[in-house]
Amino acid sequence: MYRDFSNDVASVSFQYHMYGGTMGTALLQGSDDGGSTYTTLWSKSGNQGDSWYGAGVSISSGYPQWLKFVYTSGSSYTGDFALDDVEVVVGTWSRASHQAGLET
Repeated sequence: MYRDFSNDVASVSFQYHMYGGTMGTALLQGSDDGGSTYTTLWSKSGNQGDSWYGAGVSISSGYPQWLKFVYTSGSSYTGDFALDDVEVVVGTWSRASHQAGLET
């Protein structure tokens, strides 16, 4: 899933769940060139246990306007990835003005 925020993104927070014997890799990526190229802002791989975790990503340079989450599955079907409660702060930290939810 991805979204164009039309403004610089200063931070992203979210909850995630990665459980199973053959978990793959989850990525949060950002683009500041209209989605032509993406940079990985956060990544997590492998079985994290049967619990929800929180992640907060502060962006101090390159402020992307586009964000996307990417999940690459593991070697079998025994891994589940879930994402919830995504919050995005747009604007640089000195002028961050509001939050926008990420929708599919």
